[in-house]
Amino acid sequence: MAVADASVPTASSSCFPTHAPLVPPVVLDGSSSHYASPPSSPSSSRILDLPPSSQPAPQAVADALKVVHDLEVDEAIDVQHELQTMQSVMHHIDLALRGETPHQIAQRETREAARQERERQRLERQLAQHEQHVQRLASRLAKQPSNVLP
Repeated sequence: MAVADASVPTASSSCFPTHAPLVPPVVLDGSSSHYASPPSSPSSSRILDLPPSSQPAPQAVADALKVVHDLEVDEAIDVQHELQTMQSVMHHIDLALRGETPHQIAQRETREAARQERERQRLERQLAQHEQHVQRLASRLAKQPSNVLP
């Protein structure tokens, strides 16, 4: 009669586990029946479950929040800087594709600045002329007799 080797599983041995599975069963709606749902209200957060002696000091919490806020601001600045850098690079690529050299670009910018300055001076002269005209009309009206009005 042959003796069964203990290292070889047989139909009557542990081929089919009799203990509960390690992975919780999953219900058809996707939720697990083994775990409780997470707390839904902020008042049931973990910090409130701590005894008062082990809760962090309000100043420590404020400092931590400030550090997080500073990191978020730094990240936003970094993103803005990257965006500006990328726009500048794209602008230079566009100019290069059009065949403009840095010297040509500088000349065009100088011409544009000179044109804007001439336009500003023209508008200032025009404004001065209008102000003189208004002053002349005001003095003329002041010299007229007041019997013209009803």
